[in-house]
Amino acid sequence: MLLDIEGKKANVSLSATEVLALPKTTGNGFTIDSLMKNLTDAGWAVSVVPGDKKHAWLLKENRRLLMYFSMDATDTGLYFAKASSAPQPNTYSAAIVANRTSTTTKQPTQQTAAITNSGFVFTTTNFDDGWNSTAKEDWVEVTKGNLKVVLHYPNKAAEEYNSDLITGLKKAWDVLVAPRYSSASNMDFRSLYGYESIEFAEADVVEITTGKTVYVVLFKMNFSSGRGRYIEFISP
Repeated sequence: MLLDIEGKKANVSLSATEVLALPKTTGNGFTIDSLMKNLTDAGWAVSVVPGDKKHAWLLKENRRLLMYFSMDATDTGLYFAKASSAPQPNTYSAAIVANRTSTTTKQPTQQTAAITNSGFVFTTTNFDDGWNSTAKEDWVEVTKGNLKVVLHYPNKAAEEYNSDLITGLKKAWDVLVAPRYSSASNMDFRSLYGYESIEFAEADVVEITTGKTVYVVLFKMNFSSGRGRYIEFISP
């Protein structure tokens, strides 16, 4: 009944409910964080229901589940149910998905590779629309004129699960962005909860290597497939 109430809110029918009664959390080390880690390690994409941290939608390939998890002094409840579908993304998220899928990808016109002393191979690709990309050790760097986009590789420290998007985003900024800049001002962190939530951070910062002031945006869309990655935009 508890899961069905949440399913009806999303206009989703449920089946094959599984109810697990677990020992109380005191002393057993099992928490919401360990649960989320187990799920993500197993390949599940987790989308916590906005305003209700006890419910979450789980997606893996074509499988969809609704989960309920609660902890109190006497016991721990963990419930699962198969979902006929998953809630639709909010309007803002859907617009980004539509724009992404309708954009024609430019084919590379030239590729070169260079090997460093450490043996790492840096591959540079020149596209026919003026963009150039270079695969580096921690990210792919894409440039055109005075614009630069950094596509960050998966990073455990930056992508550690946090039910509070803003707290998780600040951690990602500290890990991925902050070490390369100084004197940050006009800093702002924002998030948009939904089926495919969005994280957005911005600031005016000074590049440590050049001393130039630049405007930086760190962005991530948490796709239902679990493939969302942090993207960093850098401009004058």
